[in-house]
This record gives sequence, structure tokens and C-alpha cells, in this order.
Amino acid sequence: MEAYNYGFVNRIFTPEALEAETLAYAGRVADNYLNNTSWVRLCKFSINHMEEAMGLDAEIEAAFNNFCLMSTTYSSALANPEEGGFARTKVAKKNFELSLPWLKKAGLSGSS
Repeated sequence: MEAYNYGFVNRIFTPEALEAETLAYAGRVADNYLNNTSWVRLCKFSINHMEEAMGLDAEIEAAFNNFCLMSTTYSSALANPEEGGFARTKVAKKNFELSLPWLKKAGLSGSS
């Protein structure tokens, strides 16, 4: 209901009516496609072009690149079982040592 009030959606259906309304909408789209294929293709092209102009393709590519980078970075930072858990890994110790100057400046002891 909130999305409707803000204008994000133009219809609200009860859960019981949702499937019937969805199938009815799909039928109308199919009828329009069969009656005028050029019109439907032009609408689809316009929507895709608008999304590309807004940077959708670039955002998808950037998100995928970030995912790949995170995946490779994360796997190398996982704790080896023989090191006794993440808090005892070389990565965690290095990060702690690098934070010591800031901890001391903030008046924290830096020891745990």
C-alpha cells in the first residue's frame, strides 16, 4: 500500500487475485504483440535504451567487477584452520598492528 501511495505502483491486488490478474496482463501483452509486433518491439527498444542511457549496463559491469574482486580478495583472507581462527591469522594481526597508532592517539591501550 505504501508503494501505491508514493506512486511506485499503479495497482494493488489481493493475494487471491494476483495470479488471475497477472495472467490477464500477460494475455493483454501477448495480444498486443500478435496484433502489432513492431509497436511492442519499439516499446522494448525504448525502455532498454533509456536504461542504457541511465548507465544500467555500466552499473551491472561495475557490480560484476566488484563481485569478482571481492571474491578473490575474500578467499585469500580466509583463516586457515591450522592458524587457530580468524583472530589469529596473519591478516588479522597485521590489521591490528596497523591500527595501533590510531588506538594510542585515541587514548586506547591497544591491548586486549
